[in-house]
Amino acid sequence: MHDAIKPGQNPFWLYSVNVWQDAATREVLLQWQDVGADINVLLFCAYLTRQGRVLNLDLLGRAGIEHWQRSVVQPLREARMKLQAEKENPVYQQLKQQELDAEQHEQELLASLEADCEIHDTQDLLAINLHLYLGSALLNAEKEKAQQLMERLGCF
Repeated sequence: MHDAIKPGQNPFWLYSVNVWQDAATREVLLQWQDVGADINVLLFCAYLTRQGRVLNLDLLGRAGIEHWQRSVVQPLREARMKLQAEKENPVYQQLKQQELDAEQHEQELLASLEADCEIHDTQDLLAINLHLYLGSALLNAEKEKAQQLMERLGCF
């Protein structure tokens, strides 16, 4: 996730850019990425909550979100991170842009699922969406991080 904005964004992308600009929230999201979570899906959980919708894991699977993240976004990120010390290197800059483009494509895939996610009227919708995505085992193992995540994402 980066601060660049391209024309024709969907509301989910704009929401994500807004959330990403908050340093404390960004840090919490990156901590979850370090334990294997997809930041775009975490942001989608929060975005769906704002829309009063519940995450549908079957839709995520059919849309190939995990496959895209694993086979495209993560390899680009790993290659970019290997050049982290050379941020002025044109290859680093190209990889950074390609990673951003891949993340934006994933966000477009996620945004296309919104209308098929059921409307759900409950106060605990963010907790429900995060539980659906992350699972109870990970949330229980990472209780402090989970609390920070809900507090930070609940701000937006």
